[in-house]
Amino acid sequence: MRRAMPVERRFEIEGVNCFSGRHGDRVYWLVPTGIGPHAAGAAAGTVLDRQPAALAISTGFAGALLPAAAVGDVIAATSVLSGRFD
Repeated sequence: MRRAMPVERRFEIEGVNCFSGRHGDRVYWLVPTGIGPHAAGAAAGTVLDRQPAALAISTGFAGALLPAAAVGDVIAATSVLSGRFD
């Protein structure tokens, strides 16, 4: 996702890397959170406490493991699993 997003600015919020870009009149942020729900929750909480957002989307790379998926494809889940898978 980072390579597909035009980045105007890179910065940190309490140690969390953030990238921002623009599409038309909207500003978008990309915040790499790390692996797993704990890391994602901690990073998202840190950033959203300092910079409220109208919408937050969590994405991952697991869809890239599907041979038919191409870079930039949107894969919509039909269910959500929670837990450790290591």
